[in-house]
Amino acid sequence: MSITRALPFLLLIAGAVGIALAMRKTRDEAPPARPINWSVSPPADQPRGEAFRVIRASSSPAARWKGTYTFEQSATGRFGGERTIPSRLLTGTFSATEAMSGPADAEEGAVDASFDFDEGGPASPTKRLFHAKLSFMKGADGLVVHRSIHLDAPPDVTDALEVFQFAWTQRFFPPDRPIRAGERLAIDDCVELDDAFRRPLWFLFKDRAAKSGPVSEPVEGGAWIETREGGMDGVARLRAALTHAHTGPTGPEGPSAVLVDYRAVLDGDRTIGLADGMTRRHALMLARRIHYTSRDLDYVVVVRGEISMEQDAK
Repeated sequence: MSITRALPFLLLIAGAVGIALAMRKTRDEAPPARPINWSVSPPADQPRGEAFRVIRASSSPAARWKGTYTFEQSATGRFGGERTIPSRLLTGTFSATEAMSGPADAEEGAVDASFDFDEGGPASPTKRLFHAKLSFMKGADGLVVHRSIHLDAPPDVTDALEVFQFAWTQRFFPPDRPIRAGERLAIDDCVELDDAFRRPLWFLFKDRAAKSGPVSEPVEGGAWIETREGGMDGVARLRAALTHAHTGPTGPEGPSAVLVDYRAVLDGDRTIGLADGMTRRHALMLARRIHYTSRDLDYVVVVRGEISMEQDAK
């Protein structure tokens, strides 16, 4: 199955419809929820040491990766006449091979990955072994062309691979200028915000947007250079701690109006080579919480994806 970049967050937000049919766990088998801190506290701007620049790679050599992965969805509350949203837990390891081809101004990327997951809680896990392929194209600026992104994976796990897709296709990189360790950076200069934050908010409030315009809230938090190690052949560690939230009604109007309380949080950590601009290590957690209330329902859906990966030297 081939999907575009839009599908992961649409599946996360619209879980009550499509993915409920694919999931096999029931509310009675809900995995234990891992606490999520929905607030962020990035450090103050404290530049130190000499300025340096992270070179954006002009080409990407083949690389092998290994990592751990978790996807968790929990749903609790009163669903009224809507379909009950099942809870789900996928956790395990993966290995991946990344290859780039084509000219420097139009590189085509392919990531082939094998996943070894357990589905369900530790008491009765079900083994899930599957393969996925992510493909994309980079433009002359070295950034991924969004409309080129496609993910081929088993239909019942595509929604669970959002942060896997993020690792290769979403911008998470220092700005192209001299920077220093400890420096706070403009969020928009470092992190791609549309898929993680802005489009989910638009989707949740699309009925309201059709009448009064799109709902917009600023992404808050910060991005900063945590450390720099070594000289020009060393590495820089980029961190990001971001949050996004909005509460308000979304159609229909009147007694059946639904109030949505939405919040999201991202915690990112990436180590990048200074001389070649290549990622050495990457970790990211992205979670969303949506509370729906109306005259007939009152339920909360929490979705969390988490990835930690590094280049495999074998």
